[in-house]
Amino acid sequence: MQIENIIAEIKNILEMLGGSITEERTVSMKPEIWGKIDASRLRDFFLLVCERIGIPHLTTIIGEDLGDRIHIMYPLDFYDESQGDKCLYFVLSVEIPKEEPKVKSISDILRVAWIYEAEVSEILGVQFEGLKKEGRYYIPDTIPEGIIMRKDKQDIVEKYLNKAPHPLEGGGND
Repeated sequence: MQIENIIAEIKNILEMLGGSITEERTVSMKPEIWGKIDASRLRDFFLLVCERIGIPHLTTIIGEDLGDRIHIMYPLDFYDESQGDKCLYFVLSVEIPKEEPKVKSISDILRVAWIYEAEVSEILGVQFEGLKKEGRYYIPDTIPEGIIMRKDKQDIVEKYLNKAPHPLEGGGND
């Protein structure tokens, strides 16, 4: 599918789901689009994208503590098969309340999402409903379970991080 058609389809999907484009620009001759959608429609967005456009390349999932809410960003690359490496960079954003940080997992739609969801879960305490995760991957064992690395928890986190041995010195999660 050509880039122009991918852009049009993303806009259609966002509009259908009550979302919107928040920014459009071109960087190094590569189109970039930023969009926003209600967290309750996140799975619908990814299901429709996979059905209508194809499976995008999810590069990571980024979580940001904004004080009273958590902002989650899903950067995606869409490739124009007819033009080789030409692609569209699209970032989908959702926000969830910090006091109840829950959003449905997309790891059954895009399998690579599980590792990124695990990271955001451990660091910001977001519960990705449906994520099958066992153990810890990012937080050292020296930090007690349930202590998350949010801005409002920094004094607690620093207390435990100072005790954590450096991973290159035999520390971390073995």
